[in-house]
Amino acid sequence: MSPLISALVRGFGYLLVLAACGAAGSATAAGPQPPRFGDVLTFPISDAVNCDATVGSTQLLLDGLDTGLRPLGCDPSNKSLTYRLARRDAQGDVDAAWSVFLRNPWNTPKGDFVRRFQLTIAKPDAKGVMTSIYSKTVQLTIVRKSWLALGFVLIALAWIAVVVAGKRSGMLRDANSTAAGTARPYSLARVQMAWWFALVIGAYVFLWVLTDDLAQFNTSVLALLGISGATGLSAAGIDSASNRQVPQTSHFLLDILTDVNGITLARLQLLMWNLVLGVVFVTRVFTDLEMPSFDATTLGLIGLSGGAYVGFKVPEKQT
Repeated sequence: MSPLISALVRGFGYLLVLAACGAAGSATAAGPQPPRFGDVLTFPISDAVNCDATVGSTQLLLDGLDTGLRPLGCDPSNKSLTYRLARRDAQGDVDAAWSVFLRNPWNTPKGDFVRRFQLTIAKPDAKGVMTSIYSKTVQLTIVRKSWLALGFVLIALAWIAVVVAGKRSGMLRDANSTAAGTARPYSLARVQMAWWFALVIGAYVFLWVLTDDLAQFNTSVLALLGISGATGLSAAGIDSASNRQVPQTSHFLLDILTDVNGITLARLQLLMWNLVLGVVFVTRVFTDLEMPSFDATTLGLIGLSGGAYVGFKVPEKQT
């Protein structure tokens, strides 16, 4: 087994042990917790409610806001409605109410990731006015501590894999170099690709573990991955066509920021904008528990920075 694989396996095992210990401790200390995403809940309704007319028309509201969820079914014998707590409805759409409920999960009254809501089930009356058929104050678990530990473990694993592989292999290094193996200098374009790959894959797994939502990608995330991929592909094409040979590595930051004349503005600009948007990306993931959406102007900014970097590589000299 290669040293790279051995290091990844050891790191993975260590992080899993930490997550298991954290999960066991959380479960022992807290005991049964209020329901969370993915749980199926059953609510009683009165005998006067017609099940057949209820399933397709009822709304589940939290603090007066429609969650977009509709009942899975109605049991006429037990007079009860069944719901599955999910961020997306049957059509795969996310209701805006969930963004309000889940925002800043770290700020809960007792610091236990649990919030209290007024849960109401309403259905239209004969005049079409929504009327409550069930109402109760409930507690919902925004984030379970044991799953939070697992989420952080998986994020750490993704970053460890990228960093270790990048350091001990040629994955993040220039292909055209007078040096060989890990002596080759780091490539800014490849580092950018790895940066967004690690951020997105870590955020995806983290949000899946916490919200039970698999359909998290939006056009902004795809655009960021596409821009970084296109920048890397263009830079590799220019290096290959020019047949330039870059010297061996000196220092990570010097490798990605400099050519033979020192630090270049195009490289510095690309690095800084990637760092700024990366910080915004991570902050939004942790505060909103969803993939952030960037507007076209912001995406255009990172695209132009990548284009400027690629354009300046044509006359750029490394030796």
